[in-house]
Amino acid sequence: MTTVRYAVNPAAFHWYLPELIADREGFFREQGLLIEWNRLPKYPDKTSAYVRAMADGITDFYHCGEWVAVARLLISEDGKAVAKSPPGDETLNSSFTLFARKGSDIRTLTDLKYKAVAVEEGTGSKYNLLEALEPFVTERELKLVNISEPHKRFQALIKGTVDAAVLLGPWNRIAKLYGMIELVKLRRTRPTVLIVSNRLSDGVVRSLIYAINKAIKIINKEALKYNKVCEEYLLQLASEIGIDLPDLSDVNLIDKWNLWEPYTYEELYSAASWMLNRKLIDGVPSRNVIRQLELTK
Repeated sequence: MTTVRYAVNPAAFHWYLPELIADREGFFREQGLLIEWNRLPKYPDKTSAYVRAMADGITDFYHCGEWVAVARLLISEDGKAVAKSPPGDETLNSSFTLFARKGSDIRTLTDLKYKAVAVEEGTGSKYNLLEALEPFVTERELKLVNISEPHKRFQALIKGTVDAAVLLGPWNRIAKLYGMIELVKLRRTRPTVLIVSNRLSDGVVRSLIYAINKAIKIINKEALKYNKVCEEYLLQLASEIGIDLPDLSDVNLIDKWNLWEPYTYEELYSAASWMLNRKLIDGVPSRNVIRQLELTK
């Protein structure tokens, strides 16, 4: 057995559901892999937390939005981008949605001028928000509030401490149950990118992706089978913020994923160029940040 370390943030459980299911169903073991689950440390700079965790040997892989991957690959040589999961209908990486609080008079994106909008700094949700609002509100007219955890952004909406917030995954369904106002589903045209440590051999990376893709296939086919897994996490997080969730037994809490597939430097360069043009980064990553592998789905 080859041990592969994986650091996770329990508040973002929806992002590692395929890995969780792959482990529970024994798909990693079938590939000769043993996953060592670690909790992501609370580094001072959360935007580079996974970079630090990889450098510190706490995780051997992680995934993030493509724009975030560009920023992280610019500051770290400990890992390389190896695969992408494209966005698509009903996929988690297409679920970013901007909600206004219940009872708000906000109805259009122009109404967000000088309003407090909760988003997580240094993540794809912020870049997607900026892209969506460009025709309506300038960044200077936005009052962005950094709230890193999705359940705490939801809490801020409930309490009215922000006017709007970006939510995703199961929190979107719950927001609708609470009467939050859906302003826009952020257009997600860019993929989620898988970054793997240089410590992992090509063979281990292929086995890892094969096991995760196997889990994605059964999640997409039998989503409701895993509803209880999500519900357990949601109830725990809701308890932390003092919110009683409604009955979720009839709510589909699972988002689909597209299979991991090869990722090219040309795709990364395109994303980096968008960021560079908006002065979100100072340069473009070199070709050596990509590990090119043939992958079996």
